[in-house]
Amino acid sequence: MAGEVLELIAVTEKKAKEIKREAEEEVKNLLARVKDEGEKLLAETEEESLRAGKKLLSQIRAETEAEIEKEKARFDQEREELIKRARQRMDETIQWAMERIVN
Repeated sequence: MAGEVLELIAVTEKKAKEIKREAEEEVKNLLARVKDEGEKLLAETEEESLRAGKKLLSQIRAETEAEIEKEKARFDQEREELIKRARQRMDETIQWAMERIVN
């Protein structure tokens, strides 16, 4: 009977080692799959971040260009007003000078 018990223990130990080996193999496989999925998700996230960054940059560029156009229009308008005032002052000065010369 002791021999049967020892044999049963040996069989049990053998099965336990086999189960442990299978579990370790399964863990390795799961880790490999998780790593692959993680790398895939990271790549997708990087691509999505790049697209979002490009979109944001494009939006900022468009807003900046619109602001530049507004400022340019404002500058052009002020320049035209200054030119108009300068011409007006020049005409007034010429007229005053002519009045002085004639009188």
